[in-house]
Amino acid sequence: MTAQPAAYGSRAWQTPADSRQMQALVSCCWREDWPNVHLHAGDIDWWSRQTLDPTPGLEERVRLWFAEEPDATELVAFAWYGSPGDVDLTILPAHRSTALTAAIVAWAEGRVARFGTGQPARPARIWIAESDQRQVLALAELGFGPDAQAGYNHFVGNLDRLDLEPPELPPGHALRTISTDADVAARVVAGHAAFPRSTMTVEQYRFCRSTPLYRPALDTIATAPDGSVAAFALAWLDPLTLSVELEPVGTHPDRQRRGLGTAVCRAALRAARAMGGQQVLVAAEGANPAANGLYASLGLGLAARIVPFRRSAPA
Repeated sequence: MTAQPAAYGSRAWQTPADSRQMQALVSCCWREDWPNVHLHAGDIDWWSRQTLDPTPGLEERVRLWFAEEPDATELVAFAWYGSPGDVDLTILPAHRSTALTAAIVAWAEGRVARFGTGQPARPARIWIAESDQRQVLALAELGFGPDAQAGYNHFVGNLDRLDLEPPELPPGHALRTISTDADVAARVVAGHAAFPRSTMTVEQYRFCRSTPLYRPALDTIATAPDGSVAAFALAWLDPLTLSVELEPVGTHPDRQRRGLGTAVCRAALRAARAMGGQQVLVAAEGANPAANGLYASLGLGLAARIVPFRRSAPA
């Protein structure tokens, strides 16, 4: 007898308790997918700063899918919409199927139709791990193909095998963690310099510092002789998997090629290892050779590519 497909119900994100369920789901996926992982539990807290965005808020950006049988409370998937049309989806391996993917895609395309901008409106881009053949095949059945011009490289490794000794810093520079409101403001300034398209605000960074997985001891900065933030690396430690993600990492353009990126990464990972961290993940834009070179130089290996899929055939 052919097994009947699972039935699913869905609803919008409602409260931070939903974010905790999403983090638990990501941790389950991590255990099964490692080293070809897509998301880390820390991503949920980092992205949750969008709670402060009035249009659209998290209740419009995030949707959760539950198995209706046998337990309607079991979260099996979620999708996160990011303007102008990018959608990250996460599905428990046992539930990865064309039927559930189709439901998520329909919701994602509805988000783009409602909130997308541009003339013409940008089509939805569904981000998944290129190595996840079940998801690749499901999207192909729905008329989606990979966008070869975009993507992120995921570098991974085991913390106990990395050289995390602090390198020598340029004269006048120092390593420490963020501890004051002035540090937060200086960190946001450095972030805008490193990532010109960043929309991070001081209020949003403060919000991230209030999330459950944030640890002040892992929020590392390198300061320049004038006291400004020259480089930064924030590590997130998932207590369920003891995995660590570096997100974000950046160096002020005026301070690059001085070893500061290496210094802040090693310091953050060294602190995470002291807290029990075992595995590490960091993402680099495929078109950014400097970032890719930095993470390779840390001793991390390229494990997965996270790529967007666009609809390549009429719906």
